[in-house]
Amino acid sequence: VEWFGDFGMWKLNPFVIHDGLIHSRVCDDLVGCCAILALLMDLSKRGVTANFYGIFTRAEEVGFMGAVKMAKDWWLPEGVRFVSLETSAPRGGAEMGKGPVIRVGDKMSVFDDAVTAELIDAAAAEKIPAQRCLLDGGSCEATAMNLYGIPAAGMSVLLGNYHNCPPDRGIAEEFVSLADVKGMIKLITATVERMASGGKRESAKAAMKKRIEKRMREHEKYDRASKSSWKE
Repeated sequence: VEWFGDFGMWKLNPFVIHDGLIHSRVCDDLVGCCAILALLMDLSKRGVTANFYGIFTRAEEVGFMGAVKMAKDWWLPEGVRFVSLETSAPRGGAEMGKGPVIRVGDKMSVFDDAVTAELIDAAAAEKIPAQRCLLDGGSCEATAMNLYGIPAAGMSVLLGNYHNCPPDRGIAEEFVSLADVKGMIKLITATVERMASGGKRESAKAAMKKRIEKRMREHEKYDRASKSSWKE
Protein backbone atom coordinates (compact mmCIF):
# COMPACT_ATOMS: atom_id res chain seq x y z
CA VAL A 1 0.00 0.00 0.00
CA GLU A 2 1.14 3.55 -0.82
CA TRP A 3 -0.07 6.24 1.57
CA PHE A 4 -1.14 9.80 0.73
CA GLY A 5 -1.77 11.40 4.11
CA ASP A 6 -4.78 9.61 5.59
CA PHE A 7 -5.55 7.82 2.29
CA GLY A 8 -3.93 4.67 0.99
CA MET A 9 -3.80 3.09 -2.49
CA TRP A 10 -2.39 -0.13 -3.84
CA LYS A 11 1.22 0.35 -4.87
CA LEU A 12 0.60 -0.28 -8.56
CA ASN A 13 1.37 1.55 -11.80
CA PRO A 14 -0.54 4.85 -11.85
CA PHE A 15 -0.79 4.94 -15.66
CA VAL A 16 0.51 2.77 -18.51
CA ILE A 17 -0.75 2.38 -22.10
CA HIS A 18 0.06 -0.97 -23.70
CA ASP A 19 -1.48 -2.69 -26.75
CA GLY A 20 -4.38 -0.24 -26.87
CA LEU A 21 -5.23 -0.67 -23.18
CA ILE A 22 -4.93 1.85 -20.34
CA HIS A 23 -3.64 0.13 -17.19
CA SER A 24 -3.97 2.04 -13.92
CA ARG A 25 -4.35 1.40 -10.22
CA VAL A 26 -7.58 3.37 -10.51
CA CYS A 27 -9.80 3.38 -13.61
CA ASP A 28 -13.06 3.17 -11.68
CA ASP A 29 -14.30 5.96 -11.45
CA LEU A 30 -11.41 8.09 -12.69
CA VAL A 31 -12.18 7.33 -16.34
CA GLY A 32 -15.62 8.90 -15.95
CA CYS A 33 -14.10 12.01 -14.35
CA CYS A 34 -11.62 12.30 -17.23
CA ALA A 35 -14.47 11.93 -19.75
CA ILE A 36 -16.35 14.85 -18.15
CA LEU A 37 -13.25 17.08 -18.33
CA ALA A 38 -12.55 16.00 -21.92
CA LEU A 39 -16.17 16.81 -22.82
CA LEU A 40 -15.78 20.33 -21.45
CA MET A 41 -12.58 20.77 -23.48
CA ASP A 42 -14.21 19.45 -26.66
CA LEU A 43 -17.26 21.68 -26.33
CA SER A 44 -14.99 24.69 -25.81
CA LYS A 45 -12.82 23.86 -28.83
CA ARG A 46 -15.88 23.38 -31.03
CA GLY A 47 -17.49 26.59 -29.82
CA VAL A 48 -20.67 24.80 -28.77
CA THR A 49 -23.10 26.85 -26.71
CA ALA A 50 -24.93 24.52 -24.34
CA ASN A 51 -26.40 24.45 -20.86
CA PHE A 52 -24.21 21.62 -19.68
CA TYR A 53 -23.18 20.69 -16.15
CA GLY A 54 -20.28 18.42 -15.17
CA ILE A 55 -20.99 16.88 -11.77
CA PHE A 56 -18.50 15.04 -9.52
CA THR A 57 -20.03 13.21 -6.57
CA ARG A 58 -18.50 11.46 -3.55
CA ALA A 59 -18.97 8.18 -1.69
CA GLU A 60 -20.41 6.19 -4.60
CA GLU A 61 -19.17 2.85 -3.28
CA VAL A 62 -21.08 3.14 0.01
CA GLY A 63 -24.45 3.99 -1.50
CA PHE A 64 -24.17 7.02 -3.82
CA MET A 65 -24.08 9.41 -0.86
CA GLY A 66 -23.07 12.43 -2.95
CA ALA A 67 -25.46 11.63 -5.80
CA VAL A 68 -28.41 11.06 -3.44
CA LYS A 69 -27.71 14.32 -1.61
CA MET A 70 -27.62 16.16 -4.93
CA ALA A 71 -30.85 14.53 -6.13
CA LYS A 72 -32.68 15.40 -2.90
CA ASP A 73 -31.43 19.02 -2.97
CA TRP A 74 -31.79 19.34 -6.75
CA TRP A 75 -30.71 22.82 -7.76
CA LEU A 76 -30.36 22.46 -11.53
CA PRO A 77 -33.01 23.82 -13.92
CA GLU A 78 -36.14 21.80 -14.61
CA GLY A 79 -35.73 19.57 -17.65
CA VAL A 80 -32.04 18.82 -17.14
CA ARG A 81 -31.25 15.18 -17.90
CA PHE A 82 -28.51 13.20 -16.20
CA VAL A 83 -26.03 10.78 -17.77
CA SER A 84 -23.72 8.77 -15.53
CA LEU A 85 -20.27 8.20 -17.06
CA GLU A 86 -18.41 5.34 -15.43
CA THR A 87 -16.70 1.97 -15.82
CA SER A 88 -18.22 -1.43 -15.23
CA ALA A 89 -17.37 -5.12 -15.58
CA PRO A 90 -18.44 -6.76 -18.88
CA ARG A 91 -21.90 -8.33 -18.76
CA GLY A 92 -24.75 -9.15 -21.10
CA GLY A 93 -22.61 -9.88 -24.16
CA ALA A 94 -20.72 -6.57 -24.03
CA GLU A 95 -17.14 -6.78 -25.28
CA MET A 96 -14.17 -4.57 -24.50
CA GLY A 97 -12.87 -2.72 -27.55
CA LYS A 98 -16.23 -2.56 -29.36
CA GLY A 99 -17.20 0.87 -28.09
CA PRO A 100 -18.73 2.34 -24.94
CA VAL A 101 -21.82 0.66 -23.52
CA ILE A 102 -25.12 2.51 -23.45
CA ARG A 103 -26.51 0.88 -20.33
CA VAL A 104 -30.09 -0.39 -20.37
CA GLY A 105 -29.76 -0.45 -16.60
CA ASP A 106 -27.64 -1.77 -13.77
CA LYS A 107 -27.95 -4.30 -10.93
CA MET A 108 -30.62 -2.26 -9.16
CA SER A 109 -32.78 -0.59 -11.83
CA VAL A 110 -33.68 0.07 -15.45
CA PHE A 111 -32.72 3.54 -16.70
CA ASP A 112 -34.85 6.29 -18.27
CA ASP A 113 -35.92 5.26 -21.76
CA ALA A 114 -36.04 8.76 -23.26
CA VAL A 115 -32.56 9.79 -22.07
CA THR A 116 -31.16 6.43 -23.20
CA ALA A 117 -32.72 7.03 -26.61
CA GLU A 118 -30.81 10.33 -26.90
CA LEU A 119 -27.52 8.41 -26.56
CA ILE A 120 -28.64 5.76 -29.05
CA ASP A 121 -29.73 8.45 -31.54
CA ALA A 122 -26.40 10.28 -31.29
CA ALA A 123 -24.40 7.08 -31.76
CA ALA A 124 -26.40 6.18 -34.88
CA ALA A 125 -26.32 9.70 -36.37
CA GLU A 126 -22.59 10.20 -35.83
CA LYS A 127 -21.70 6.56 -36.64
CA ILE A 128 -19.98 6.08 -33.29
CA PRO A 129 -19.48 2.40 -32.38
CA ALA A 130 -21.46 1.69 -29.22
CA GLN A 131 -23.06 -1.26 -27.49
CA ARG A 132 -26.48 -1.39 -25.84
CA CYS A 133 -26.46 -3.84 -22.95
CA LEU A 134 -27.63 -4.50 -19.42
CA LEU A 135 -24.58 -4.29 -17.16
CA ASP A 136 -25.84 -5.82 -13.92
CA GLY A 137 -22.54 -6.48 -12.18
CA GLY A 138 -22.90 -3.32 -10.10
CA SER A 139 -24.86 -0.09 -9.84
CA CYS A 140 -24.19 3.55 -10.72
CA GLU A 141 -25.44 7.06 -10.00
CA ALA A 142 -28.15 6.83 -12.67
CA THR A 143 -30.10 4.54 -10.33
CA ALA A 144 -29.91 7.10 -7.54
CA MET A 145 -31.06 9.92 -9.81
CA ASN A 146 -33.99 7.99 -11.27
CA LEU A 147 -35.02 6.93 -7.77
CA TYR A 148 -35.44 10.60 -6.81
CA GLY A 149 -37.26 11.59 -9.98
CA ILE A 150 -34.37 12.88 -12.11
CA PRO A 151 -34.46 11.38 -15.65
CA ALA A 152 -31.14 9.55 -15.99
CA ALA A 153 -29.25 7.18 -18.26
CA GLY A 154 -25.81 5.62 -18.07
CA MET A 155 -22.81 5.08 -20.31
CA SER A 156 -19.95 2.81 -19.37
CA VAL A 157 -16.47 1.84 -20.48
CA LEU A 158 -15.89 -1.85 -19.86
CA LEU A 159 -13.42 -2.56 -17.07
CA GLY A 160 -10.89 -5.34 -16.65
CA ASN A 161 -9.61 -6.44 -13.22
CA TYR A 162 -12.69 -4.87 -11.63
CA HIS A 163 -11.77 -3.26 -8.28
CA ASN A 164 -8.14 -4.36 -8.80
CA CYS A 165 -9.14 -8.03 -8.64
CA PRO A 166 -7.64 -10.12 -11.48
CA PRO A 167 -8.89 -13.66 -12.24
CA ASP A 168 -6.01 -15.23 -10.25
CA ARG A 169 -7.18 -13.53 -7.01
CA GLY A 170 -4.10 -11.32 -6.71
CA ILE A 171 -3.97 -7.53 -6.86
CA ALA A 172 -3.41 -5.81 -10.21
CA GLU A 173 -4.03 -2.63 -12.15
CA GLU A 174 -7.50 -2.15 -13.59
CA PHE A 175 -7.58 -1.68 -17.36
CA VAL A 176 -9.84 -0.25 -20.07
CA SER A 177 -9.72 0.05 -23.84
CA LEU A 178 -8.30 3.37 -25.03
CA ALA A 179 -10.62 3.21 -28.05
CA ASP A 180 -13.64 2.73 -25.77
CA VAL A 181 -12.64 5.75 -23.68
CA LYS A 182 -12.29 7.88 -26.80
CA GLY A 183 -15.66 6.56 -27.98
CA MET A 184 -17.33 7.55 -24.72
CA ILE A 185 -15.97 11.09 -24.97
CA LYS A 186 -17.01 11.35 -28.61
CA LEU A 187 -20.52 10.02 -27.92
CA ILE A 188 -21.30 12.19 -24.91
CA THR A 189 -19.95 15.24 -26.78
CA ALA A 190 -22.15 14.44 -29.78
CA THR A 191 -25.17 13.93 -27.51
CA VAL A 192 -24.72 17.28 -25.77
CA GLU A 193 -24.13 19.06 -29.08
CA ARG A 194 -27.23 17.53 -30.69
CA MET A 195 -29.43 18.37 -27.73
CA ALA A 196 -28.06 21.91 -27.57
CA SER A 197 -28.75 22.51 -31.27
CA GLY A 198 -32.49 22.36 -30.70
CA GLY A 199 -32.98 21.08 -34.23
CA LYS A 200 -35.89 18.78 -34.97
CA ARG A 201 -34.81 15.17 -35.40
CA GLU A 202 -36.51 11.82 -35.37
CA SER A 203 -35.80 9.88 -32.22
CA ALA A 204 -34.89 6.21 -32.14
CA LYS A 205 -38.30 5.50 -30.58
CA ALA A 206 -40.14 7.43 -33.30
CA ALA A 207 -38.21 5.58 -36.02
CA MET A 208 -39.01 2.24 -34.38
CA LYS A 209 -42.70 3.14 -34.21
CA LYS A 210 -42.63 4.05 -37.93
CA ARG A 211 -41.20 0.64 -38.82
CA ILE A 212 -43.79 -1.17 -36.73
CA GLU A 213 -46.66 0.89 -38.17
CA LYS A 214 -45.40 0.17 -41.72
CA ARG A 215 -45.36 -3.54 -40.93
CA MET A 216 -48.89 -3.31 -39.54
CA ARG A 217 -50.11 -1.67 -42.76
CA GLU A 218 -48.41 -4.35 -44.87
CA HIS A 219 -50.17 -7.08 -42.90
CA GLU A 220 -53.63 -5.52 -42.93
CA LYS A 221 -54.68 -7.69 -45.89
CA TYR A 222 -53.85 -10.83 -43.93
CA ASP A 223 -55.79 -9.49 -40.97
CA ARG A 224 -58.83 -8.85 -43.19
CA ALA A 225 -58.53 -12.30 -44.75
CA SER A 226 -58.37 -14.02 -41.38
CA LYS A 227 -61.39 -12.08 -40.12
CA SER A 228 -63.45 -13.01 -43.20
CA SER A 229 -62.54 -16.70 -42.85
CA TRP A 230 -63.75 -16.68 -39.25
CA LYS A 231 -67.08 -15.17 -40.37
CA GLU A 232 -67.54 -17.93 -42.90
